[in-house]
Amino acid sequence: MSPGATQSIVHTNNNKGDVVYTYDTSDGIRHGGLLHAGKFYAVDDPISHTGSNGTRADGVNDTLVIVGPYSPSRWK
Repeated sequence: MSPGATQSIVHTNNNKGDVVYTYDTSDGIRHGGLLHAGKFYAVDDPISHTGSNGTRADGVNDTLVIVGPYSPSRWK
């Protein structure tokens, strides 16, 4: 689980052992995450940080291209 997370959901891994997941923090914001070489990295769209749905990291290939949806903080 990412530091500061209240919950985490692992989505998938690649052939090199990198893992992408989604985690929620205590402020209710959802973040995408990457576990690579033993370190945790946040994967967030810059405009989704203030939205309640935030960012998800759903897939990753062997060159660390990450895919997943995000929800903007305000709908126009």
